[in-house]
Amino acid sequence: MICLLVGLAFGTLSTFAPLFVRETGVDLNVGLIYTASAIASFGIRLLVGRASDTHGRGRFISLGLGLYTLAMGMFWQAHTAAMFLLAGFLQGCAGGTLIPMMAALMGDRARANERGKVFGLVMVGFDLGIAMAGPVFGTFADGFSYRDSFGLAGVMTGLALIIFITTSSKSLITSVQFALSHGRDLYAVEQEPA
Repeated sequence: MICLLVGLAFGTLSTFAPLFVRETGVDLNVGLIYTASAIASFGIRLLVGRASDTHGRGRFISLGLGLYTLAMGMFWQAHTAAMFLLAGFLQGCAGGTLIPMMAALMGDRARANERGKVFGLVMVGFDLGIAMAGPVFGTFADGFSYRDSFGLAGVMTGLALIIFITTSSKSLITSVQFALSHGRDLYAVEQEPA
């Protein structure tokens, strides 16, 4: 569900950013938004992977979802080239944090003989969100605006954050601990030695 909601936001960015920039009348090469996103994404991956091994996956997934929500909110409010570029940069930080952490979390929670299946299933949610973003958010944009589509995408990632914080573990308390602090992942399986 979390990857589906994030896929909707990512699909909105991929599909509607050029139309939105044109709609606002901002003089900006839209490709620079994607460049800012890509630079941020690979830059942040160098930091968060090792840190999550030490400090736990949950807080980094929460950080990624929070950054996604912030980025979509910034796109929603963007009126200048600088705001679009900053929003793209934040989205890159969000994706560069979230996607590897979700993959690591699935690796932590799956036995060696089922990791591919589990990871594939989780990523289907992300791909489904991307596939749905065009028609669903396009219909929404027809009735409202591209700007409002980014606001709705921010609502989707905010909802994903709430879902993760409240349902990532066996109870509400352990979910909050896992998602926001140093809580242990109660669903992690004991990994067999290599």
